[in-house]
Amino acid sequence: MRYLSFEHPPGKVQAYQNINVYLLGRVLESVADCSAAQYLEKRLWKPLSMEADAKWSTDKRGKVKTYCCINASSRDYLRFGRLWLNEGRHEGKQVVPKDWIEQSLSRNIAEGSSHGYNFLWHIGLAEYGDFMAAGLFKQFLYIYPKKNLVMVVLNDRDKAIEMERRDWIYVLRQLADQL
Repeated sequence: MRYLSFEHPPGKVQAYQNINVYLLGRVLESVADCSAAQYLEKRLWKPLSMEADAKWSTDKRGKVKTYCCINASSRDYLRFGRLWLNEGRHEGKQVVPKDWIEQSLSRNIAEGSSHGYNFLWHIGLAEYGDFMAAGLFKQFLYIYPKKNLVMVVLNDRDKAIEMERRDWIYVLRQLADQL
């Protein structure tokens, strides 16, 4: 990693790139003194009482691919979505600080961020207050707080290109509007 260079100075231009999230994972592991997978298990998986073990893919060197590839059940993804829906609380306990949840969903365009994307969340329309996470193979976690709603979409990896052509936040919002 010492041979990496930046196209733009950090904090000036927002652009999602897998390598950025991968590097954040390496920083996390250094600070937490454990693997990203162990940190996930300790800080989220166990406190949320997930029903199945998460499987997080690794690279050729055995390092967790922090930019993708957490294989979990749809119910466990729903639990994760509920954590954000409930401002970081699970069963009365604050698992993630509320201010972190709020910051992750803010429309902060400072330091190179974009208006509709922050901390890996796609921020929806202000009047809806909805937001969504998107997976590598077009899996989606849609959260609509005003309706107390969390939806999970698990697509077929082989149909990722077809799924790319849909603007899923609008599809899921239309479904939510019918409820």
